[in-house]
Amino acid sequence: MRPVDSLVTLARRLALRLYPPTCLLCGAGGESDLDLCAACRADLPWLMGACGRCALPLPVAPSAALTCGRCQRRPPPFDAAVAALHYTTPVPALMRRYKRGDLQAGDLLSRLLAARLMGLAERRPLPQALVPVPLHPGRRRARGFDQAERIAGVLARQLGLARLEGRLVRLRATAPQRSMDAAERRRNLRHAFGAEGRLPAHIALIDDVHTTGATFTAAALAAHAAGAARIEVWSIARA
Repeated sequence: MRPVDSLVTLARRLALRLYPPTCLLCGAGGESDLDLCAACRADLPWLMGACGRCALPLPVAPSAALTCGRCQRRPPPFDAAVAALHYTTPVPALMRRYKRGDLQAGDLLSRLLAARLMGLAERRPLPQALVPVPLHPGRRRARGFDQAERIAGVLARQLGLARLEGRLVRLRATAPQRSMDAAERRRNLRHAFGAEGRLPAHIALIDDVHTTGATFTAAALAAHAAGAARIEVWSIARA
């Protein structure tokens, strides 16, 4: 272990002694160094069976390598998708807390995704780099941070991967998409992204929630144009 790693480990142990983790959902003691107790972790809506291409929840066993009918008819411009959780209670409430500035909630959700990815890494190669899907600069200034960048930072540390910030850029502001259907989201995001410089051949695009896939589709098209050949999309939750 390198000296700097020893110092980081020591600092983490000291912080856990001084500030033991507390479950963000029920207030009980956290499990290990997570702000989540064992009971609440077991009750989370884990995404166990899903389409391997777009992570759409499917009634299949977790090990089944299936592609949903929509991806068979019209494959998306990315090759694989991973999400840790269904976007259902209590995930939306935790996500709202995160976007309102509760970074502790965001770091917890990011580490749950990292744990899921660590299990997958035993069965398939990890990408060369993580590329967060960026907010428009105006929205980032209003929020004070970019949630996708923070998620990518946690994943980079947990998985030992490079994080490429600023390589994918928002070319224009887009309207809020909460009330839009899939077609409206696609139109809203058309030509919304660009890339600065070349990207590695194998990357993972990072965002918080995978809803219709319109954001990931638009970002993946820009990433392909910048040289990415294999693109995975990783998110905390799948709607």
